[in-house]
Amino acid sequence: IPTICAGLILWSGEKALANKGFLSLEALIIIGKISYPLYLWHWLVLAYLNITQGENLGIHLKLSILILSTLLSWITYRFIEKVYRFGNKPTLNALTLSISIALIGLAGYMTYINNGFSEYRYGTKSLIKFFGRLDCKELMIDGFCVFGNPNAEKNIVLYGDSHAQMLSGPLHDKLSKEYKVIYLSNGGCFAGEKYEGNKTDKETCAKVFEKMNSLRGEHIYATIKDENWDAYVPNNEKAITDSIQDSFSVYGINPYKIIIIGPTGSVDLDCLISDYYSRNIIGKQCNHAALNLSFNQSFKRISEKVIGPNNIYFVYPFDYFCSNEKCNPIVNRTSYYWDDNHLSYDGASIIVDRIIDILKD
Repeated sequence: IPTICAGLILWSGEKALANKGFLSLEALIIIGKISYPLYLWHWLVLAYLNITQGENLGIHLKLSILILSTLLSWITYRFIEKVYRFGNKPTLNALTLSISIALIGLAGYMTYINNGFSEYRYGTKSLIKFFGRLDCKELMIDGFCVFGNPNAEKNIVLYGDSHAQMLSGPLHDKLSKEYKVIYLSNGGCFAGEKYEGNKTDKETCAKVFEKMNSLRGEHIYATIKDENWDAYVPNNEKAITDSIQDSFSVYGINPYKIIIIGPTGSVDLDCLISDYYSRNIIGKQCNHAALNLSFNQSFKRISEKVIGPNNIYFVYPFDYFCSNEKCNPIVNRTSYYWDDNHLSYDGASIIVDRIIDILKD
């Protein structure tokens, strides 16, 4: 549509009413002259602020982007485009442009071979943030994703949703010699036998739970359940109690130890990462409190009083990274979160260390 409209304007000729009237206004002519530099500059300014301030920019920042981009565009047109396009020193202009292009190319090449100078960006050391989930494509044995030591005598079952997936990498690295880990997980599935929670794909979830049922009668040393609890369970005592008690049955597997990982504190990680890099240069303020604080408090309080078997062990990620006042997902240069709700490799490693203590206790 914009292309057709532009074509119609050109086709109508300079004597057309719109062209000789409205489009001939001095202000619109100036906008037309700086339009291409404006197109280039606004993306650079917008990209920088998206990195330092996150994607949800307020009205004041958006107005600042417009004003700054317009100013830079006018400077570009006045002192670069007019000089080089309409200047009276074509040989010197061509030489200067050639040298400038060569220097820009060299800068781009140096940036590429130095991986974007990732060790030092925005005046701050680059943040360390690694993905912790294993790729099961090469780890399938008899329909199960198996990692660790496939020949180990002690078997562990890791199950749940995408939160369980984030534990798989650290578990593999830290338990690879002593344990065989059978990994059953699907993002969006609450791994409940009787308490279903809110499932996004019941058919896919049913296949995962069918595999859990097939492990009955197997000698399982421990099970580890990790969920995004507050996504499936309402924040009331009955629902939380029912979901926890349902986890005790473990599909009739009857393991020696049952480890239940509680909910993770939800944070605004984009804002906190932006704050890490910008150091509040532009006055950005982030909410450091857990966005699901109330649910975490309820879950811990209820789980501590629910009566269950003696082989139940709870691990509360919230206690490691959050308090009632705030969460600290970034410590020094390390991000313990991968996104707003999931732990990174380093964050999951802290939880796995606690799991190892339980397994060896």
